[in-house]
Amino acid sequence: MEKKTCSLKLVADELIGGISLRDFNDRLKLQKTIYMTQVCGVDLGYRFSWYVHGPYSPDLTETAFGYKDRASYFEKVSTSYKITDASKKRLKNVKRLIEADAKQGLDIPSWLELLASIHYLLHIAYLPGTSRTTLNNISERLRAYGKGKFNGNQVNAAWQALENVGLIEKSKLS
Repeated sequence: MEKKTCSLKLVADELIGGISLRDFNDRLKLQKTIYMTQVCGVDLGYRFSWYVHGPYSPDLTETAFGYKDRASYFEKVSTSYKITDASKKRLKNVKRLIEADAKQGLDIPSWLELLASIHYLLHIAYLPGTSRTTLNNISERLRAYGKGKFNGNQVNAAWQALENVGLIEKSKLS
């Protein structure tokens, strides 16, 4: 548990300035950042399932609150852990997604929610009745799963951002 918590702390420090659980948006940002971290190739050991705001890991929530309860301990212990060069390279793609200029007016937590939701629906969820998963199919599914808060321009921008870092194949656009 110590290694998992320290790894979470280091990645959160690198990408979003640390683990903050002050409000819902902080927790949303952490969940979606770690989801995107893992799909970019840095496996921190969390498993995600679909929930109200897209991919969610109860284990990640538990680890984050465990960190909060013993933050001073983990601050000290985590100094003996390092992010590997290979992982730092992969984290650059996550950082590119977080810092993308194409957010279409979305704040970072909502942008990450949209990115993670599109990726999850495209690569992990079983979508009955679809032989090909396309931008149009995903847009329909986002609306069906209560994600109608995202407009077409935002969905297109997120799709493009995912494509730019290699998380969506160009052939899936049609």
